[in-house]
Amino acid sequence: MARGNTDDLHAVAGAMRTWQAGARVREFGSEWPFVTFSPLAEAHERGEAAEYTWRRYHENARRAPHLLRLHSFITVAIREPRLRQLMPFTSHWNLGFSRTVLNGLAASGAPPFRSTLA
Repeated sequence: MARGNTDDLHAVAGAMRTWQAGARVREFGSEWPFVTFSPLAEAHERGEAAEYTWRRYHENARRAPHLLRLHSFITVAIREPRLRQLMPFTSHWNLGFSRTVLNGLAASGAPPFRSTLA
């Protein structure tokens, strides 16, 4: 969700200090312009990561061949509130849904639901 590149170690240390102090994404990016953030980072901050990801999967299916076969499913699923509250993700040709915005194990320790795309 973030990336940066600089040869200035003082800037790296300053950026780390700012991040650890809890700076918001836009504030952080203004102070340390060598770091850029994806739109998902801001959506995550607003508590809208799952909604953003659903929208991205729906709107970008043609640019993501592994999602193209699922476009009709995503079109229907995006209208279902119970599914929209889950975080969709893809990994190794699998589509998964998690109760948390982090991929992998859900907060309860239970594995997320997954379905093979291939």
